[in-house]
Amino acid sequence: MSFVASAYWRVGRYKEAEELEVKALAGRERLLGPDHEDTLTSMNNLAITYDKQGRLKEAEELHLKALAGRERLLGLDHADTLTPMNNLATTYYKQGRLKEAEELHLKALAGRERLLGPDHADTLKSMNNLAITYDEQGRLKEAEELHLKALAGRERLLGPDHADTLKSMNNLAITYDEQGRLKEAEELHLKALAGRERLLGLDHADTLTPMNNLASTYYKQGRLKEAEEQHLKALAGRERLLGPDHADTLKSMNNLAITYDEQGRLKEAEELHLKALAGRERLLGLDHADTLTSMNNLAITYCKQGRLKEAEELDLKALAGRERLLGPDHVHTLTSMNNLAVTYDEQGRYKEAEELELKALAGRERLLGPDHVDTLESMNNLAITYRKQGRLKEAEELHLKALAGRERLLGTDHADTLTSMNNLASTYYKQGRLKEAEEQHLKALAGRERLLRTDHADTLTSMKNLAITYRKQGRLKEAEDLESVILSRKSRGAH
Repeated sequence: MSFVASAYWRVGRYKEAEELEVKALAGRERLLGPDHEDTLTSMNNLAITYDKQGRLKEAEELHLKALAGRERLLGLDHADTLTPMNNLATTYYKQGRLKEAEELHLKALAGRERLLGPDHADTLKSMNNLAITYDEQGRLKEAEELHLKALAGRERLLGPDHADTLKSMNNLAITYDEQGRLKEAEELHLKALAGRERLLGLDHADTLTPMNNLASTYYKQGRLKEAEEQHLKALAGRERLLGPDHADTLKSMNNLAITYDEQGRLKEAEELHLKALAGRERLLGLDHADTLTSMNNLAITYCKQGRLKEAEELDLKALAGRERLLGPDHVHTLTSMNNLAVTYDEQGRYKEAEELELKALAGRERLLGPDHVDTLESMNNLAITYRKQGRLKEAEELHLKALAGRERLLGTDHADTLTSMNNLASTYYKQGRLKEAEEQHLKALAGRERLLRTDHADTLTSMKNLAITYRKQGRLKEAEDLESVILSRKSRGAH
């Protein structure tokens, strides 16, 4: 029975695997007793299946029982005891209990290195899992080092096309993505996706993971159409294979919503964010990292819709939750800080915005370095606040730094680069440097028309800013012509 259950599990048919594993566990408990090695193996397998289904509380309870049973039967320093220890740590990670996950992964890794050696498959699994935990804690350098070791070990031991090797490849790509090394991330995600398609087929849950992750990298590169296509495929596959309320399905929903948000499709983004947030609250609770991410992302959409009070309330809840769960110096906490600052800025509360932006910028420079996309975002936002406060020289200096960094990191045709270009132009306008403002607005408008829809909010903003500049220059006919185009495009977009 366990062989058939394993076969179901490998192809992502978790419900059928669960049914067989429940029967196997009940039979072994009846025949062999609760503390027999085979009974504990069945317990461990059923717990992993619950974990895969997103039923984390049930998974945790079974992992704790399996671990206690193996400690009693075999002692702490046995390889089979370290297996449920590793699996319990993985469940803690998914529950957002990162400190407990880290402690158990460190114990399992040390035990496996001692008992099995550094190049054993189980040792490399523990290394991979600890690296993932470091990732979530924002300890990206430590994560990268462990992922590189695990990937090299798995390639050597298992070959380049083994499922575990492809998993390490995917995880290293995620770390590169978090570090802002988007080209390297893309290359690894493409390799991992191709490998999993070859190994498992397109309709397997594990193939959908690199598909989702590749889409997220496309999003960060500003390739929004490609991101949308991959996210739609991943979401449809996960809904079919895992159900609408699985953690991975909700992750795809959240990611597609972020993409819609960036495309200016705010109503569609809001609807998906609300569904993802409700699902995560139900499945994971209010204080889980993923729930707080959905809260943060819905707040961004509200801010873009001009619903600033609702945005502020959600920003404050997300920031408080992340400070409590992850600490004040975690990358996700700094993201919430940055987003609350943007909301304050939109509300005209410039002093409060500035204070938060300075803290977020300092934290991001320390954690991620001066040339990371998040650091450059903080730099851009602080510059906007300086401009609104009339501190035009400071604003100009920061906008120039942010623009240069984004051009270097993302290229001239990325949405973030074009935002910096638009913002620098607005600062030039305020300084009365109308020719330079016009040149930057023209470049930003051309880029946005090329990259985004002609009726996208950012494109229309560039057009409006250029029209204002023309008016200031006394070029009234050109300004009026642009304003007519804006009205026409807004009308077309409303249908």
